[in-house]
Amino acid sequence: MNDATVVTMDEIALVGVDFNGEDKISDDMKKDIESKIKEKSDKISKVYISNEPDMYDRINTISNDVRNGNPIDDFSDDISEMIENITPNGK
Repeated sequence: MNDATVVTMDEIALVGVDFNGEDKISDDMKKDIESKIKEKSDKISKVYISNEPDMYDRINTISNDVRNGNPIDDFSDDISEMIENITPNGK
């Protein structure tokens, strides 16, 4: 893994992962990422993970904007759209 970025909202964590161009994230890697996120915050109940470069960039931009003082609620539509793209069948 080259880098990762995370945005949390309520009980949801959205994770963008940069794997240096690898196409898939193994199930073991997903479980490891989810476990580490949940260790940091006991209020997180669902973790969504993507290694698509565009998704990583969007999550990173939101993360930076929130750190710079923008309210996370301003990005709720974007976050919902990204979750839908990660889980198009509602899984």
